[in-house]
Amino acid sequence: MIYHYKDEISKRLSVLVAPSPAPAIFFFLIILNYMASRKLDLLMGPGFYINYALNAVLLSSLMDKKTLPFISRKLDKRCGEFSYPIYLIHFQAGLILLGSGAALEKGSLQFAIVSLPVILGLSWLMTAFVERPIEKVRQRVKGSARGRPK
Repeated sequence: MIYHYKDEISKRLSVLVAPSPAPAIFFFLIILNYMASRKLDLLMGPGFYINYALNAVLLSSLMDKKTLPFISRKLDKRCGEFSYPIYLIHFQAGLILLGSGAALEKGSLQFAIVSLPVILGLSWLMTAFVERPIEKVRQRVKGSARGRPK
């Protein structure tokens, strides 16, 4: 939803997102909001919506940037390739960990740390063995369709 309203968000929040350190500040606020919401048991209520708003502002502050401090274009591209597979697989990875009998508390920092390699590994497998082969076929079909007369 944030993506579809990105221009409107950018326009309305231009004063907030214009300064160069804005992305780092909003990232810090997201972490702070998570910690406070967890401590106050507000993660599934106001903490979620505050986090959503902070993420909208963070994304808005990153949209017009040509380069990012501390992140190379190559790393940024790699992160972009993994974003959708991570979105698709994170819930299942959590279920795998919880079902494995590991002594992890759902929502804990320990659970996040242990689940991160599982999520990244499964996302890499999904990218390497599903997304890339499908993309090759898609490009081949797209290329052959261009050569056909209408």
